[in-house]
Amino acid sequence: MNDPIPLLALKTLSALGVTSLHGMKSLNLLRSRYPGILVDSFSAFRTDTSLPPFPDDISGLSVTRGDTRLILYRDGMQVGRRNFTIAHELGHLLLRHTSADTSAEREADCFAESLLIPSSFVVLLERKTGKRLLPEDMLRYFPVSLSVCRIKRREMDLPSFPYPTEAEFLIAEPFFNGTFSSDPYAVAENAWLYPDMK
Repeated sequence: MNDPIPLLALKTLSALGVTSLHGMKSLNLLRSRYPGILVDSFSAFRTDTSLPPFPDDISGLSVTRGDTRLILYRDGMQVGRRNFTIAHELGHLLLRHTSADTSAEREADCFAESLLIPSSFVVLLERKTGKRLLPEDMLRYFPVSLSVCRIKRREMDLPSFPYPTEAEFLIAEPFFNGTFSSDPYAVAENAWLYPDMK
């Protein structure tokens, strides 16, 4: 891996076809297509393969066997939580992790957070709105749970938090060109995707 994790995540967003800020809010990683990676629920996969139930404490897992890469997620999760789980497992695959040690788990969490709620996007939103975004504000823009927004805010408030790089801002800026509004619902082309924002 040559790119830092936040930069790799931004490049992955572009590869997924997300081109605008309001495209972020409607991002559903379950419906995204990844070359060479299959995404399925535990129950559907178990039915297809006659495997026993997965342990209750696992929300997702990724497996690589030869050329086949698979991401499985627990059924019934809220969309924001499911997005984070799929992004976390995608991070394991893209970062080529071979074990689930503490370091690999932290990197996969960093990838998921950087993919779904990029720091450069938060900074640009704060510049454009002229205010510090609270977790509830972040929830309006990003396809994650409120708990992930709270963690992001806490981390960004730390003096040691790494400010986004110039390369990250160069990738992030086009997401705001001509489509920015402090109210993402007002510019959404598919307003029906945002019933919580009416």
